[in-house]
Amino acid sequence: MTRKKDKMARIVTHLCQDMDSLFAVAAFEVFMNRGKPAEICRVPANWDGADLEEEDVALDIDAGGRGLKGHRDPDGKVHSAFGLVVERFASPEDKRALERLVEYVDACDSAGSAARTLLPGHDRESYFGVEEGEIRLLIAGAHLEAKGDEDRVQDFVRYIFRLKLEMGRKRARSEEMASRCVRPHLAVAIVVNAPSATTPLFEGGEVRFIVFVDGKNIGIARETNETMRVDAPEVRAVVEAAGEKISPVGVGVTNEWFAHSAGFLFSRGTKKSPVETPSKVRPEDLATALIRAIEREEKAKS
Repeated sequence: MTRKKDKMARIVTHLCQDMDSLFAVAAFEVFMNRGKPAEICRVPANWDGADLEEEDVALDIDAGGRGLKGHRDPDGKVHSAFGLVVERFASPEDKRALERLVEYVDACDSAGSAARTLLPGHDRESYFGVEEGEIRLLIAGAHLEAKGDEDRVQDFVRYIFRLKLEMGRKRARSEEMASRCVRPHLAVAIVVNAPSATTPLFEGGEVRFIVFVDGKNIGIARETNETMRVDAPEVRAVVEAAGEKISPVGVGVTNEWFAHSAGFLFSRGTKKSPVETPSKVRPEDLATALIRAIEREEKAKS
């Protein structure tokens, strides 16, 4: 095993990298190598670490007791090296962001199947849905496409890891936002000048409608599976009482209220089409009208 000249510390891992090794490398690069790809040296899994230098790191191999492998349980089960890298080197915020991915990779690595570990009796890796459940298939496809070029596979997993990390950070921000937003009703949240996108608020399952204020923009958006039109008669009445114009459904006019033809958005301005003047309508009044519409719909269904 020889070092390339003028390179930073090497990452040493085993040949024919599996999911754990691939994600461990990607995570170490992000958290300990300033996000830059490291020089990777692949060795047999039983390599003794003979010429491992002080600044090198061995991931998912024992390397004569100097490598980073996952925690070992009393019953002999060894957990993922990826989980150990995240535990040791990620910030508390990023540990939270990667919690689901760590659990998934750990289940696949330590037990061979996330399905058997997380869903005993089931034959599909559906615990995490498509988002995590297809990662194993994607990596298998990358191996086939790369035809033995493990650097190409590692590049692919670097992309997946960074994507999952950013998605996890976004989810964590939305959870923090949810804890601070006004909830006049279980299904309704009022969010004013949110620092990030508000749609992740829907992920928790309780919030079905968001009344948003973004600068001069104001409106209502609904969760994807919700069917009630957000421009319900009760909501339109609030806008009309304020003396503001509502454009015909599906037609957008600056400084007028826009009702999407599919019913999932009713707003006066959005990030895509901001308005020039503030609305006279209060978000609290929109929320109150929306709650009345929800109660009317629920009563009609019962």
